[in-house]
Formats: sequence, C-alpha cells, structure tokens
Amino acid sequence: MLIATLLAPLALAPIRADAVKVDAFFNEWEGKAALVLSEAVRGRVDGPLDLGPRVQIAWSGTDLLVAAQVVDDRFQFGDGKAGDGLAFVWGDPPHRLDIVLRDLEDVPPIARVDGQDVKGATLRGTYRKDGWAVEAAIPLSALPGLVGGPVRFAALVQDADERGEEPAIRASAPLDARGAPTAVTLDLSASAGLEARYEAEQDHAEPLKRLTGNLYGGAGLPEVVRISDREIVVLGHELPDGVGYTFVTHGWRAGVTLVSAELKELDGRPGDELYVVHREWAVPGETEVEVAEIWSVFDGSLRCLFAQKTLERTPSMGAEAATALAFVGKKPPLRIEVPPAKVTGFNPGNYRSVDPPDMPFNPLPMPWESKKGAAYTFKGDAWR
Repeated sequence: MLIATLLAPLALAPIRADAVKVDAFFNEWEGKAALVLSEAVRGRVDGPLDLGPRVQIAWSGTDLLVAAQVVDDRFQFGDGKAGDGLAFVWGDPPHRLDIVLRDLEDVPPIARVDGQDVKGATLRGTYRKDGWAVEAAIPLSALPGLVGGPVRFAALVQDADERGEEPAIRASAPLDARGAPTAVTLDLSASAGLEARYEAEQDHAEPLKRLTGNLYGGAGLPEVVRISDREIVVLGHELPDGVGYTFVTHGWRAGVTLVSAELKELDGRPGDELYVVHREWAVPGETEVEVAEIWSVFDGSLRCLFAQKTLERTPSMGAEAATALAFVGKKPPLRIEVPPAKVTGFNPGNYRSVDPPDMPFNPLPMPWESKKGAAYTFKGDAWR
C-alpha cells in the first residue's frame, strides 16, 4: 500500500467511476493511497486505541472518493463542530469539506463544503467494535480548486471522548492559524505523475498551455495536452501500451506566441482534435504570420491533418492580410471554409507571400486571386 505523509506532493491518477462502490465495506480500497495523520493540531490523544485513523482518498472524473477507518475507543455523535468528525482542507484561501458523521447509521453522514450541504454526494457510515468508518463520493463540482494540479491539502480527523468536550484534532499536513495547509501536498490531475516523468526522461520546453480532453477517443480517463514552442505532448494513464505520454515536434520557431488552443470534435472519428493557432516571425523583425493547425491522433500517432496561414503582417509597410477559419456542418466531419483575406496595404503588385521555413500550410486566399476563398472537406486522413 502507498503510505503518504503528504509532506511531499502525492500524485494520484484518476480511477474509473465504477472502481469503488460506496457501501462502507471498503473492499476496493486495498492498495490505494493512505494518508498519515501525524500532525497534532489540537488536544491530547491517549495512544492508538484512543484515536488511530486510516484515511484513504482517490478520484474519478466526477467524484472525490474517501474511505476513513478509524480506531476510536469512544464514538461521539458528530455535528461538524463538536464530537467525532472527518474533514479535508485545501487551497489558499482555504476551502473545507466536512464529512459530518452525525450518528453514522441511524442518522447517516452528510457532506458540507464551506458550510453548505453538498447535493449529489453519496455517504455510508458504520460502527465497528474498535471504532467507526465512513465511505463517501463527493462531486468534484462541489470542490472548487481541488482538481487540476498541485494544491495545498490536508486531511483532518477529530476525536471527542466525552460529549461537550473540545475535540482533539490530527492532520496529514501542517496548518496555519487560519486552518489552511501550509505546503503543496496533493496533485489530482489527468496527468498526475506523468509530467514529472516526461520532464525527467525528455529534453523539453516549458508549456505555453495545458488542455484536458480525450484525443485517443473512447470513454476512458482524460488526457492532458501540453503545448510548448517546441512540441505537443499528450499525457494519459490509458494511452496505448501504457506509454504514459507521446509527443511530436511541431516545427514552430522558438519564442512563438500561442494565439489560441482548444480541443474540439472536427473529423468525425473517436476523440478530440487539437485546434491551435500560433504567431511567429517568418522573417525576424520584418514579416509576421499566423498559422492555424489541426492535430489529431491518427493510426496511433499525433499528426497534423490541416494547416492554414491566417495572417501576414509587414509592419514597415503598414500592410496586413488576415482571414479566419470557419467550421461548417451540424456534426463532424466538419467542412472548413476560409474566406478571402481582408487586406490593408498589400496589392497584387507588392504582395509576395513570405513563409517560415520547413512549415507546409495552405496560403492566404487573397481577394484578387479568389472572390470565394477556399474550402476543404475531410477525406481519408486530412482536409483536402
């Protein structure tokens, strides 16, 4: 079993939504991360029989999954403030998820985030001879800022041996005076653990943007697309053959500007496509261009299926020609239409297309060449 003190970031890959059944039997929790609650926040604990918490967490694409099995010689009804209880805090300023135990069985547990009851949460609790246990699935939509990257995080268990006494509290990480975790301790993201591996194994550039989606198709776990001025990287825990990541060098020049990037369904095959627009100097300091590209996983590898110049600008002439792609159709595969460029300063006599080296793409449709522009239909493995 993975044991985590959470003094270093714990990277957890997502699991499938049906991998854990919330029933307070805990059959599916073997091998999942267990947090060590060794920080004394408040009060005294008289040994492991007085309070011996075992708290585990996991997450799917929809829920935070929690399992707490606590050795406790005296259970006290928990109302979220007094009595026994379980909580998680994260972020700065901190958010707080309280698993309000109440009576565990006759009055089942409920979940509250920042004092508000959570709709759609599933919780089951049970008494044990040596303590109590609770299992829960909390919608991620109710947990702002918890998922998506490294975050300050701590689990807390509170224990009161007598009704009305101030509970003792133990936590998995240090807290400040506000009750907020003081260190980045948890990473719940689609690429949890994979980015560190990629950076350790490959020469790489710092990402300009990250997107989350599913380029490989199917109903599996999401992937992260990482875009830099050197490469496009796809990271995922269910990539074919368990490779963890795949990448391609796209051919842009160093120092490009990323204008936009999004994942959308375009070609009608399973999975998203990456639609990305970047700007670079075709001739440094003289002519600047923008290029729109569509990247997709085809036959198991990441490929550029379409590229179109959408802007050319020569500042010394005060000249510019610009267009934009239009995706046409009610459902994929979508047709691409490129209207004639809107032109300032260029004319048939002074315009000479200037392109970055070794970067194939369709030229700007100039109004003196075509009044209708250009149109492309997806055929086989590309838009033509």
